Amino acid sequence: MAATRDTDNVAAYDAFLQGWALFNRQTSEDFAKAIPYFEKAIELDPDYGRAYGALALTYHVGSERRLSRTLGVPSYLLRHRARKYLDLAMKNPSSVAHIVASLMSLKQRLFGDAVMHIERAVALDPNNAEAHSMMAYVLVYDGRPEKAIQHAEQAMRLDPNNPSRPLQWIGRAHFAKGNLEGALTWLDRARKHNPSVFPAALVVASARAHLGRAEEARAALDAYLKTWSKPPPLKRIMYYWSFKDAAIAKRFSEGLLKAGLPDASGQYYQVTEEDRLSGEEIAALVFGQTISGYGLWDDKRWSREFGGGWRCFLARSASDGSALARPVRRSGFRLHSDQG
Repeated sequence: MAATRDTDNVAAYDAFLQGWALFNRQTSEDFAKAIPYFEKAIELDPDYGRAYGALALTYHVGSERRLSRTLGVPSYLLRHRARKYLDLAMKNPSSVAHIVASLMSLKQRLFGDAVMHIERAVALDPNNAEAHSMMAYVLVYDGRPEKAIQHAEQAMRLDPNNPSRPLQWIGRAHFAKGNLEGALTWLDRARKHNPSVFPAALVVASARAHLGRAEEARAALDAYLKTWSKPPPLKRIMYYWSFKDAAIAKRFSEGLLKAGLPDASGQYYQVTEEDRLSGEEIAALVFGQTISGYGLWDDKRWSREFGGGWRCFLARSASDGSALARPVRRSGFRLHSDQG
């Protein structure tokens, strides 16, 4: 991974490499084991920006891979730690720091920022396999599957011993292109190299369902669902699968429902660039009000005060469920206000 050391401390670099080897296994248990090595690297060299970035990356990715269960801490705390270590990493920015910044931007659907950061990661360290691998990942979601495949292939050339994730990105790229048989071929190769890469099972389930292979689709979906204490709703899954192209998101989500995902609503947050609100529009809607809505994870009602005596309720639209998460200006949300 690390063509660039970013430290003159041999012991710190060795600790970093041991942690990185564990991180590459991509299991929550190995993420937990990697953390002390990155912390040791920082202890040995407090200015080791790459080690701070690796810690941020581990906490960020781990927050979506059951690391909270392994460490016994809530996921929001892992995300907080990821942000904290990213801020420290940016004091001496490395390719790893920009990888984390790219992934965080992608989660917010800030596709331009995500691409900018991942391009900086590759520019800083063009021989970094992880940078090329994550470039492939980002470009799949940005709607550029052909370019994504090129970077995934480069990642495997730079690090032939860890091909599972680049193979998975190639599989996702073929799914994005509509080549479902090709997607299954590449994803099968990815799982053979690392069976723990369970998110690939969702693409497999969706592709098989579209191809009419119902029993196989359900088996792949069940392999994914068994990692959860209870089946997640479609909107939670789609939160993590941030496709910029609405057509790809629709293909993916419809395949999951065909495969048997237990979700009676079949709805999810469809966020598009054309619906993005400006800062002034958000301020006008939020400040001086109390906002209430439904939780992304469990449908429980929530509220938060932003001052003033007005209450602003975001309610599901009965006429257009697909608009659930579009900004209020154009969405199916309804605004209701009352005094007190």
